[in-house]
Amino acid sequence: MWVRITAFFPVGFQKNTKNEVHAFEPNPVDADILRASSKYDDKWHIIESALDEEVKTVDFNITKNSQCSSLHQPNLDNALKLKDDIEVEKTLKIETRTISQLFPDLKLKYGFSRPYLKMDTQGNDLYVAKGGKNFLKSFVGLQSELALRTLYKNQPSIYDALEYYKSEGFKLSALIPNNAGHFPDLYEVDCIMYNGNYKE
Repeated sequence: MWVRITAFFPVGFQKNTKNEVHAFEPNPVDADILRASSKYDDKWHIIESALDEEVKTVDFNITKNSQCSSLHQPNLDNALKLKDDIEVEKTLKIETRTISQLFPDLKLKYGFSRPYLKMDTQGNDLYVAKGGKNFLKSFVGLQSELALRTLYKNQPSIYDALEYYKSEGFKLSALIPNNAGHFPDLYEVDCIMYNGNYKE
C-alpha cells in the first residue's frame, strides 16, 4: 500500500475502527486487491492514485515484487540483494495528485480532526510530504520509510527527509529497521514522528 491518510492517531498501533482510512494505491492490480479486502469495511476508502509533490503525468514503474513499485527507477547498483524484487517489469502512465489538492475536500466530507499520515512510496515519501505544503501541519503524526542506502534513483537521503520533517514541526518518536533477512546490511528504516506543534 502506497499512502494512507488515517483519521486517528494509532497509539500502540491499535486501529480505531470508528474512523476513516484513505488508502492511495496507483497500481491497478494492487488497488483491486485492496478493494476486495476492504469491501466489508465502509471506513476504508481505496483511491487509485499516486501522491507526489505536484500534479503531473509520469511513468509508474511496476516491479517484479509489486511492493517495490515506484515513481522512481530502481538503483540496482545499491540493491543487488533485492534485484529479483526491484527489477521493473512494466511502466504505467499515471497522473499524480497532491495532499494539498485532496486534503480540504477529504476533511470537509469526513470531518476528521486528528489525521495521521503513513507513507511507504519506495523513494517518494519526501515528495509526498512536500506536496502537502501547509496542510502537513494538520497531521498529528506521520510514518515514513527512510533510506540508508538509496534503492531508487533520485531518492532523497535519510538526512534530507528527517531535516524536512523536523522543519515542519515533527519530532522523532521511533526508528524501526524494516529489512529483515538482509543482515548485516541495513537498507531502510521506518520513521515514526509526532507533530510537536499540533493543536486540535
